[in-house]
Amino acid sequence: MKLRTTALALASALLSLGCPGNEGGVGGVLVVANVEVAPGIANVILGQTQQLTATAKTASGIAVSGRTVSWSSSDQSVATVSSAGMVTGIAVGGPVRIRATVDGITGDAVVTVRPVPVDHVTVEPAIAGVLVNGSVQLTATAFDAGNGLLDGRSFLWESSNSSIAAVTTTGKVIGQAEGGPVTISATAEGKTGSASVSVSTRPPTRLGFLQQPGLVIAGLPFSQPIRVALQDDFLGTVVGALNPVSIAIAGNPGGATLSGQTTVTPSSGIATFSTLSLNRVGNAYTFLVTSPGLQSVTSDPFDVIAGSANQLAFVTAPSSAAQSGVAFGQQPVLQLKDGSGNNVQQAGVVLTASIASGPAGAALLGTVTATTNAAGVASFTNLRLSGTVGSYTLAFGGSGVASLTSGPIALSPGLAAALFI
Repeated sequence: MKLRTTALALASALLSLGCPGNEGGVGGVLVVANVEVAPGIANVILGQTQQLTATAKTASGIAVSGRTVSWSSSDQSVATVSSAGMVTGIAVGGPVRIRATVDGITGDAVVTVRPVPVDHVTVEPAIAGVLVNGSVQLTATAFDAGNGLLDGRSFLWESSNSSIAAVTTTGKVIGQAEGGPVTISATAEGKTGSASVSVSTRPPTRLGFLQQPGLVIAGLPFSQPIRVALQDDFLGTVVGALNPVSIAIAGNPGGATLSGQTTVTPSSGIATFSTLSLNRVGNAYTFLVTSPGLQSVTSDPFDVIAGSANQLAFVTAPSSAAQSGVAFGQQPVLQLKDGSGNNVQQAGVVLTASIASGPAGAALLGTVTATTNAAGVASFTNLRLSGTVGSYTLAFGGSGVASLTSGPIALSPGLAAALFI
């Protein structure tokens, strides 16, 4: 009976030790209710480590020591954890959950793997030159505090004066206008490196017409000057270029002579020819402009037309010998001409013939006027001299045209018409 009572007392005591509110647990062993991991939120630099600690506690917060802690990572490709709670950054990323387990109770920390911080940035080349409309590629590099190269960094590129030198998101600098130096900067994680860029005018490489020849009147200065630009390889006018520019006839259908100033020095990169003239009519003339070391250029075809009629020329001169009262065997035919001697195709101009010189008392008979046709030609048909034997000349003239005098005409006696005693 005594033995049974003792057993019951022992069982009662054991049960009382395991009741709620008694943290000693069975046999005085503390029961783990939660696990705290410190630090709970952590950043780990790529390739570096971070020590975590796990503390097991009872429900009332009493630390439980001497228990085995098991560690695990939710993504070992980003962060691993050792059996001692040492976290290592494997790849940039996260957050990764690092879990500590004690007696089946877990606690977590959240870890993010950060890249190695940028300590300084360099830009190469540090000093660069670029031509207008040209480009130069700059390269930015990030380094850590130990001057180690940091790959995979992105950079924010900026220009201190984009109207002179602009920069793309990849570091290509494009020359916009002559000037500088301009500061080109690259920034990564708050660290900035820079380069100095100056922009220069592109040199002239070719010539280009800004104003072509228009319709040209023979013998007169061109109605509009010819303007030729000294251009770079992007067809921009090189304002500061002073290369002398020369012009010459390339296609010469009328056999003309070019007069005026044919070589000029450019002003603001433009050569202006304002005194040129051509003396012969023709269709599809062309000019060639040249300058030492530059690509030459040929003008568009243009025409040269005759000017106003102001003189006459013989197509057929009157006979050099004639009989008094007999029509010339060779009747005069005249052509209207401009001041350069080009035929003027103008109809309706009335020309009049008269005696210019010879013995007194003579008369010019027949139809002494003739009118020009569409080709500017006037033909006389029945002129004759009546007078004493001698040497004569004839004059031909009309409104607005200078008088033209023939060569000598030797007048001999006419046909017998009567007998005298």
